[in-house]
Amino acid sequence: MHREAANALLAQARQSLRVTMEGIDRVEQAGGAPVNVAELARKLYTDRSNLYKLMPSRQSRRRS
Repeated sequence: MHREAANALLAQARQSLRVTMEGIDRVEQAGGAPVNVAELARKLYTDRSNLYKLMPSRQSRRRS
């Protein structure tokens, strides 16, 4: 039961992060203030590259 609850919370957190990063990406594309991804990564205890993977505009630049 605890494992199922933990998995559900993890899935929810991942989806929330994905939606947040896509929102940040759209705001930047629309001319809004850029977000310091390095600082955000530090606060989330991860690397910038992991966050860039969640930003659609950054993904397309890297594939080109």
